[in-house]
Amino acid sequence: MQAVRALHVRGIAHGDISLENALLRYGSQVVLIDFAMAVTENVEAATGHRGKPSYMAPEMFVQRCYDGLAADVFSCGVCAYALAMGSYPWSSTRPNACLAFMFAQRFGLTELLQRRRLTASRQRAPIASYMSPTFQQLLVSLLKMDPARRPKFHHLSWDLQKTESFSW
Repeated sequence: MQAVRALHVRGIAHGDISLENALLRYGSQVVLIDFAMAVTENVEAATGHRGKPSYMAPEMFVQRCYDGLAADVFSCGVCAYALAMGSYPWSSTRPNACLAFMFAQRFGLTELLQRRRLTASRQRAPIASYMSPTFQQLLVSLLKMDPARRPKFHHLSWDLQKTESFSW
């Protein structure tokens, strides 16, 4: 998120935030690669489908123009989920393409986290039970369906390594 924030402060939307495009170097420094989909002008009125199906912000499919920065924030939420759970929250955000995403749109991410089960666990406990309330709050914030309600990284000044609680 700090790497994405560094881009957003400079008025750049990456356009293809994913775990595949984030490399770890020198211990804990994350470096973003693949700027082929980046938006450098008029980032709040981006057009076209950018990114991989699981990471794409839903507004890309329903709005002619969308906020590229907000779309990056959504993709960061998918990355955070995938890092924590070892799988994606959904396979696609394209309308009517994925039942898990359709459920999250209709009932909210919190309900999806309560309904979905961790298949590796014999107890079949809800995924939410493996996440701290703070982490759940972070995911819910980053993965808001309404892009206007997602946090704006370029307005924040925080050090994630020193922050114990995410509060937007």
